[in-house]
Parts: sequence; C-alpha cells; structure tokens
Amino acid sequence: RKPDWVRSDDVRALMRLALDLRDLPNGSGEQRALALDGLVRLVGCEVGIWLDVVGIVSPTPAAVSVVCDVGWAGDAERSAFLAYIESLPAPSAPDPTLPGTISAMQRGRRVMVRHEVCDDRDWYMSAHTQEYRRAARVDSFIGAPRHGDGTNAGCVISVHRAWGRRQFGERERGLLELFVDTCDFVRDPPSPLPPSRLEGLTPRQRDVLVRLARGDGEKQIAWDLGLSPHTVHDHVKALHRHFGVQSRGELLALCLGGARTP
Repeated sequence: RKPDWVRSDDVRALMRLALDLRDLPNGSGEQRALALDGLVRLVGCEVGIWLDVVGIVSPTPAAVSVVCDVGWAGDAERSAFLAYIESLPAPSAPDPTLPGTISAMQRGRRVMVRHEVCDDRDWYMSAHTQEYRRAARVDSFIGAPRHGDGTNAGCVISVHRAWGRRQFGERERGLLELFVDTCDFVRDPPSPLPPSRLEGLTPRQRDVLVRLARGDGEKQIAWDLGLSPHTVHDHVKALHRHFGVQSRGELLALCLGGARTP
C-alpha cells in the first residue's frame, strides 16, 4: 500500500522506471545509471550516488567505492565529495550521520532521512559537513543501505538536494521506500546468465531463472520475491517448457553451459 502522501502520478512513474530497468542486464552500469537518474527525477533533487561498502555496519567503513553517481553541479563539487570517500577509513572529519545510520540499520530500517540520524545542530556544526558536503554543494539526503546476508559488505543508494534547498520530507522518504520495494532487484548481483538466455521470458520468469542459476532453491526464491512457493514452482515449470527440458539440472546445464537453444 502506498503512503498517503505519495501521489498516483509518482507511483505510475515508478512503475515505468521499474519496467525500463528490467529491460536492462542486471548489474550493468547502464541499469544502475538509469536507476539513479530515475530516482533523482522522482524525488526532485540533484545528485544520486551508489556506493559499495566494506564494513557497512562498522563505526567507520573499511573501504568505500563509487559505483555510479549522477547530477553534480560540476567537477569541483564531485571532487569535493570524492575527497571524503578517498580519505576512508581514516577521514580527517568523520561523517556525523554514521552512528545513527548504523543504529537504524540494526533496528531494521531500510531508508533513512538525514535529520532522523543526525540532528541539525550536529550536522551543520560538524567539520565533515563544512569540509566535504558544503564544498560539494549537497545538503539534505536520503539513504537506502543494504548489506549482504551474514557479511559486513553491502551498498548504499542515496539522493541529495543542493545546498540551500529545502530538506527532504515524508513524501520523498515514501518514494524511496517504494523504490526499494519495486526496484531493489537492481542491487542484486549481476546475472550469471548471458542476456540471450533471458530473451522471450516474462520479468518474473527472468527473476526465477537468475536465482536458480545462482543456486537458490524454490523456497528461497519465493521468500526473496515475495511470492508463494506454488507460484514459483509454476514459473519453474514454465521455464522447463520454454527451454524444452525436464529437470532443473537440465535447465541449468543448458542455460549456464549453452548446450542447445530452445
């Protein structure tokens, strides 16, 4: 159910974005750039950033790399933000939002607005904000971290408003939560299958086949996709018919080994 403050036009735009993203190879640079561009337009801001993080639930991340970023005012602003990323794991001015973000993640929060994890006084008085954020001309942000099961590695998608613009509110938070609900497949590992193997399949059949190829069982796939085991089994049978095989072993041998075409 969409939050009351999210408009119907927003939901339609998000559904179109999800369809466009599903048409691109999962994990590709093109897909990630489109995800950030679409999210920036949807929430009405300037900058979108995708980071891979080692030590995502540690007080200070061990390593951070920029996977994709869009919308900077110029090279100087982007360089100012990258200076912070490159200073990790021992920045001269630590990010004051990290303790609150880690605490929120440990409580199961998927989306955090800056003022929820660090109050205005601590934010604007911090050396980090003055040295890095103000120089990068970005202020209010919403982040959506995700970490791998049983690991301390993960990624963060965040959107940022330009310095001096109004703060993000509940509507924008709701939009990012809907994005995570409908488009978080973009943060799944790249498909182990060649794109040609996914042609002619429905989006759900693609989702199921990719997860089968990664070694997931039907119950795990049902859990990941929010489907019933019966529905997943129906998709598996449809894949058997599509590829002309009789078993999961045959299906994976065909799709991963390329022995024959349907």
